Amino acid sequence: MIDRDYKKNILLSIVCAIFLTINSRGVLFAGAEEDRITAAALKRLESISRREPQLDRFGKSTLSESAVLLDLGKESVPGIMKYLKRKNGDWKVRYWAVDMLGYVGNASENEALKKICGDRKERFEIRVRARESLKLIASRPPRF
Repeated sequence: MIDRDYKKNILLSIVCAIFLTINSRGVLFAGAEEDRITAAALKRLESISRREPQLDRFGKSTLSESAVLLDLGKESVPGIMKYLKRKNGDWKVRYWAVDMLGYVGNASENEALKKICGDRKERFEIRVRARESLKLIASRPPRF
């Protein structure tokens, strides 16, 4: 009886460790609802971008969308990454998405940000923001 309880506890510990590892990478809980919310926020951003020609005014006009994605945290990362893979998005929205990765992303997004930094076809402002986002991610302790 005692030996069986010991084995159950070990098995439970292993399951918990796997769960925490998956959860720390944002894989487990980035579901359809989070993707839908992120996509809706990015769609609103594109609409705002057409009305706001300047980046600083665009930034001030998108505070509520920023708050939504900050609330979602790492669960918003898959939707942001999906948006960044599209090259035809508005440059101000791409800038915003790269900026948000600095706040909600982790080291697993470094490669995508480095690729943006080195892409000469990308706008200069976006490349600079990608470097800043990499610095933000690097300054945070790793999530376990």
